[in-house]
Amino acid sequence: MIITDIKQIDCIAEETFGKTKGIVSVDMKDYAFIKEHSESLKVIKFEVPALTEDVVRSLDDAIIEAGKENVSNVLLYIKGNGSDAGIRAVTIEQFNMFIEALNKHIETANIIWGMGDDEENRENISILIILGYGKKE
Repeated sequence: MIITDIKQIDCIAEETFGKTKGIVSVDMKDYAFIKEHSESLKVIKFEVPALTEDVVRSLDDAIIEAGKENVSNVLLYIKGNGSDAGIRAVTIEQFNMFIEALNKHIETANIIWGMGDDEENRENISILIILGYGKKE
């Protein structure tokens, strides 16, 4: 799902960065940085049962659809359920697949990334990518 409405993006950021326990933390200050230093924003959001190569291919398609040109800032946040015996846990190796997929399309952007635990959603892993286009001068 690609979202372009800034009010909706603000709501998603508040819901995401205020309600999950960070393993590698991202917070509203990071979102504010992306927003402040970008002319426009788009969000790519996925909910998947597991991080697989098919999901990475879906990410590739979504980045191409969202437009990979002129991306200057990226915030990548993946949250899963890693607190109980590794069920739906996000591994560093899986996370690195996403970093590599982003780098393939967006080589020169600043990337802020984080991983979190989502105890309320035990069925899926959530992926949130905020793309900042252009640089505010």
